[in-house]
Amino acid sequence: MGTDVNETPFKIEPLTDTDLLKALLARRWGDDLMMFGRTWKIGEYEAIVARDDNGEVLGIATHAVQKTTILALTVDNFSAVRGVGKALLDRIAEIGREKGARVIRVLTTNDNTPSLRYFQKLGFRIVALYPGAVMIYRTVARNLPEIGVDGIPVRDAIELEIDL
Repeated sequence: MGTDVNETPFKIEPLTDTDLLKALLARRWGDDLMMFGRTWKIGEYEAIVARDDNGEVLGIATHAVQKTTILALTVDNFSAVRGVGKALLDRIAEIGREKGARVIRVLTTNDNTPSLRYFQKLGFRIVALYPGAVMIYRTVARNLPEIGVDGIPVRDAIELEIDL
């Protein structure tokens, strides 16, 4: 997944400010994350943030290591700056390698064809399909829409991974 983060017009750094983390996650996710078959609370995962030269937050990613897998729980680009998501994923890959992980896993929904295309272009492969998972996720994340990208009903979760 090899772009050098140092070549970007922004920097990637750890995010330890819990209030800022909550505010950034609230933009798309809410307080708790429901991913990979469980609910994740702040403190059970780590976060990194992309900031421009003025300190403005361009994007955020959250991740957790489970044995030899690093889970990219969220990856969000809040800006029009290209490359933020890729730089965040690259940093997650570096963190994973540092912690002994052999793969990165991501999760998306069946309607999110732009993400499915994006991850597959990066070399991720589909490793699991969870039919009906989003109905379970909605019990925790009530803000998940019924209808998603291009009017597609949001029902299923799709897991992808790439070797590190």
